Amino acid sequence: MKKAPHLLATILIMVVTAACMDEQRDQGDSSSGLTTVHMQEPFDQSPSIQTKKALMASKEITDVKAVNTDEVILVGIKLDQFARFKIKSLEKKIKNDLKQMHPDKKVNASADYKIYLEVGKLEEKNQQEPLERKNWQQRIQQIKELAEEKT
Repeated sequence: MKKAPHLLATILIMVVTAACMDEQRDQGDSSSGLTTVHMQEPFDQSPSIQTKKALMASKEITDVKAVNTDEVILVGIKLDQFARFKIKSLEKKIKNDLKQMHPDKKVNASADYKIYLEVGKLEEKNQQEPLERKNWQQRIQQIKELAEEKT
């Protein structure tokens, strides 16, 4: 009699698990009636990844966020506290280095924290669910305009 509650609990768990498995299988079969929509191929982010690796080698830089389109690379840089004293010269050096790395693209690099945050959000959003090309380009244009603002 002592084993009856354990046996009953085990059987109950098995029944619930089996019911959930059948429900998932039924949902998978119903997708055959859906229309497949082909999105445009997202932008290749390998130039951004290459840029990140190159910049992280610098001791003044603590973190880098980067995204790109076919024409533009947008980079947000987080600097070490002491490096902020020479922010203008570092930005200029970084832009020149990136232009040499990617001569076929327009490079926008900024050590402004708001740009770093916005590029990071876009990067994270793209990893979770890739954006369509049009939305991607619009978002990058918005961040570029934000970088050009005078605060």
